[in-house]
Amino acid sequence: MSPSIQDVIALIRDRYGLSMAETLKILKTPLHPQGLRDQFAGQALAGVTSNPESGCNSTSDLAHWAYRCADAMLKERIKNETHQ
Repeated sequence: MSPSIQDVIALIRDRYGLSMAETLKILKTPLHPQGLRDQFAGQALAGVTSNPESGCNSTSDLAHWAYRCADAMLKERIKNETHQ
């Protein structure tokens, strides 16, 4: 099961002792203006929709899947940053 955004926020706050405002600022720090979570979701969505054999036709299912992927990428990013 993919981590929820709430799990990711709690992980950041606990690991670094940050306030909610500081944590949200990290999540919205743009490599791209819409924020990192949206950027990751957009990239996942672009990847899966470029494959005509992906088998998923529901836009709602695709959007849900893309954000689950984004949340997992954020979690891994945080994990990797703490191990460097």
